[in-house]
Amino acid sequence: MHNLVSFNQLAGENNFDPENDLIADYYECLIECDESQSVCKRICKEVLV
Repeated sequence: MHNLVSFNQLAGENNFDPENDLIADYYECLIECDESQSVCKRICKEVLV
């Protein structure tokens, strides 16, 4: 059985980078958004500002 998460991704979890955390929050917002794509982009862009 193969790992679903690569070793490099796991290694990166230990290094906290606020910019990457904001990007992850932005993508999570896009995924969870129930509106149209353009509305979601506008709403989730607030996370990055």
